[in-house]
Amino acid sequence: VRIDARLDGDAVRAAMTAALTAVLAGHGPAAVVEEARKALSERGTDGDPVDGIAWHGSEDGPVIAPRVVEQGVSKVVRFPGVELQPPWRRLAQEPAEGGLPTEPEHGWFGRTAEMLALERAAHAEAGNAITLIHGYTGSGRTALAAHAARWLVRTGRFQQAVYVTYAEGGYAERALHALGTRLIGERFDLRAPDAVADVERALAETPTLLIWDDVDALLPEGSAAIAAAELEDLLKLGAQLAAIGATHLWVVSQVAALPHPAYRQGALSLALPLGELAADDAVALARAVWPAEALFGVDDATLRGFLWRLGGLPLAVRALAPLLAQGTLDDAASAFAEALAGFEAGEARYGDQAVHLVLQAIVRAVGEELVPKLEALGVFAGGLMRPLAGNVAELEDAAWERIERLLVAAGLVRPLELPGYSVPYLCFHPALSQHLARRLAPPVRTMALPRHAGAYLGLLKWMTQNVAQHGAVVRALALRELANFRRGLDTLCAAHELNVASDFAHEWQRFLVELGFRAEHREAARRLREAVAEVAPA
Repeated sequence: VRIDARLDGDAVRAAMTAALTAVLAGHGPAAVVEEARKALSERGTDGDPVDGIAWHGSEDGPVIAPRVVEQGVSKVVRFPGVELQPPWRRLAQEPAEGGLPTEPEHGWFGRTAEMLALERAAHAEAGNAITLIHGYTGSGRTALAAHAARWLVRTGRFQQAVYVTYAEGGYAERALHALGTRLIGERFDLRAPDAVADVERALAETPTLLIWDDVDALLPEGSAAIAAAELEDLLKLGAQLAAIGATHLWVVSQVAALPHPAYRQGALSLALPLGELAADDAVALARAVWPAEALFGVDDATLRGFLWRLGGLPLAVRALAPLLAQGTLDDAASAFAEALAGFEAGEARYGDQAVHLVLQAIVRAVGEELVPKLEALGVFAGGLMRPLAGNVAELEDAAWERIERLLVAAGLVRPLELPGYSVPYLCFHPALSQHLARRLAPPVRTMALPRHAGAYLGLLKWMTQNVAQHGAVVRALALRELANFRRGLDTLCAAHELNVASDFAHEWQRFLVELGFRAEHREAARRLREAVAEVAPA
């Protein structure tokens, strides 16, 4: 095969993808070359496709004869193209917009019955194609949803899976943006009048699983409550999207019912409660993630007894690992019994007490002097770019690195490499965010919140300066930090720092307009108006 060196990379890729498709279909060399030429012709490539791709050799014995050029190097084509990869290999994962959370690095344990229930509901025609996965924080709801989603794409039930978390707030537009990005691509524009119709058409053509995580945070009693009308719009959108083609929606929540008829027993395809791991699965997980030294001489019966008292929630088991690197199982049991009077009797099994018991031990492990600084990270919403922790919590680099290593080892923080940035975004587990926020003492909060708002105003100004040259990179950061920008504006408005708040809102709303986030834009404007009215009532 001779490839004209004047063809650009996209043309070569299109031709080679068509050629490989023909090879895989069992066609001979002449037909393979003809398919490659058709691909060039359909692209509208300059020149005659016959000159672009030529065949030298016999039908029975292909001969590869690259064209010799006087200087330069031959084109390097990534081959085969992504178009030929199976859908499960094309699934996006975090930090990509709409990407699934990564699989646990220690592997997958248990939940066989839950996986089977999700698979059956995905294939069944009963119900409204909405599944509600509910359970306490730390029960592994998100990990189960992502793991099952990958399996259902791999086995052919879905071609695409799109994930959105509402742990720190958001509106219907957040789900639409993720869907459009994953199903339509870079040309999707949420500002377009027919944006919703475009998403619906794409869903009709592509069997898709939607995962909306932490929706309970948006409820009136939730940590990121939104107006009743906005919540109604989101839940209505979910029911509307789930009714399109082969689409299914999985809603992940701590509560077992949401304030909309489509999300209640009788209407749902499946309501799946998630509790503790089975005893054998909890033992297998513990032996996989805990240091071998801590389990030396510990038989399964002893380990089962400890895990029963700990409650069997996967996060409690996982987060204990770095503490056991510094002590024994007996040390941990004694510390928990001291912190919770009924630990030995199984008191930690109720609710998510075990998770917070382990988190409390993690916080104490940093040392008394650093505890207030670690708790100051509770002002962040969902995570942060790594350098901001030192500024807001007034942490020295060495101390922050030690804390970060501990939290990553406990599975409470996930470093995400955002394309185009030299420092990672540190994604907090919702349980960590909730725990730190609960423990945040008023004096620490009073000092940390203004530093948080100032840090995010500075970040907004940096983004404004760089968006023209690095638009996609800056917009990705804007999406990732939405909740922290929201919190920064709230802080300034609550403190009646109206000039600074106005500057902050002006910078932030530029990005909201570009993203097409109208509801978020309206909420920012409303918050600023209310702050002005509080200072100068009409």
